[in-house]
Amino acid sequence: MSTIVIHGHNFVKALLDSQSYGPQLIESVNAYLAYLTEQAEFAGHSVEVDNSDGGEGAWHVEAGQDSAEAARADAFMRERVEGFWRWHQQSGRA
Repeated sequence: MSTIVIHGHNFVKALLDSQSYGPQLIESVNAYLAYLTEQAEFAGHSVEVDNSDGGEGAWHVEAGQDSAEAARADAFMRERVEGFWRWHQQSGRA
């Protein structure tokens, strides 16, 4: 099983990239993190959130020597970051 470590500060920046947002954004991001964690568990990944300002990128994957598992977890996260605004609108949070 791989572990996806989300870099909180950079993750939010990735979600906000070139989008306008309102005051309820933090609530939406927290709800999305809960949704994402649930979806990751269904897909066989675990999720940790690192709220420090360290790390490059919005996340990194810890999968030991299993490069296929790491690639699968990375693809999972790319899809979820790209899908945030669609989820945001569909959930009625927009």
